[in-house]
Amino acid sequence: MTLLEQLVGTGSTPSRHSARDEAVGILNDVIGKLPPDYGKVVRLYDLEERPAEEVAFSMGRSVGAVHMLRVRAHERLRELLGSESRFFSDRA
Repeated sequence: MTLLEQLVGTGSTPSRHSARDEAVGILNDVIGKLPPDYGKVVRLYDLEERPAEEVAFSMGRSVGAVHMLRVRAHERLRELLGSESRFFSDRA
């Protein structure tokens, strides 16, 4: 399940498309506020759905480091989203 699916769910109703568009806008704004490595791992791993090994290689990190960066990035996203944190659940 992609990060956007976790944020807004799946489905093809007009309200889901609207929620997805809103989530994409909010997420892009917030990712821009993350430290560069956090933003890069979220974009590559979560949004582009690249394998951890590929992300690790492109970042010059180990796979374990990529997973730790991702966890920290998600924690920071929750903090930055504030009232928008309703998008996150225990699934993230």
